Amino acid sequence: MRALDVAYTLRGEADGRTSYDAWDDLRDAIPGHIRTTGKPAERSNDGNGNALTSTESRRSISDIELEALIVLEVGDEEWLVDKDWQVSRGSDWSNVRGFRSIEMAADDVIRLFPALMANSERTASSPEAAAQPALPLEGRGNTARAVASAIDDLFPNGVPPGITSGDRNNQIFRWLEARGIRSPNRKTIERVIAERRRK
Repeated sequence: MRALDVAYTLRGEADGRTSYDAWDDLRDAIPGHIRTTGKPAERSNDGNGNALTSTESRRSISDIELEALIVLEVGDEEWLVDKDWQVSRGSDWSNVRGFRSIEMAADDVIRLFPALMANSERTASSPEAAAQPALPLEGRGNTARAVASAIDDLFPNGVPPGITSGDRNNQIFRWLEARGIRSPNRKTIERVIAERRRK
């Protein structure tokens, strides 16, 4: 199970809560209870304005490491990085080190949060979810593409000028949730809309 998916489910991200709050809630329950793994990664600037990302093989994340991790948006992904900026960024603040693709042992999660099993079964068996084409959930740019697909489907003639950003975002959150895609940060939605306006 993807760690932030579990966090969003527990906090109800579709209702507008942030990934930072959701992760903080879940992080306190993990140590000693949920086996967690991730891919150590580092993003650095090559000096020409290009971001270079290197990713290592998946490994276990210790309880001590987990207790220090916070959510950070890196490009179009959400990483978990050490809350001590000297550890996660070092001397160059354009660099960042942390974990990508955090996974939790499903049996541990269900044992600790049994309601998640019923929720995941309802979502998987719903006619709406079954009728939707699969969208990519991993990798740089996929979150933005999923948001763009939601906007195209929900607002084929463009986002109505009278709708509030909160209502717009909640419609997008619900569209993504129905397709098994975790909700992004609001910044991602704003960025996708801003990029479309510039075209």
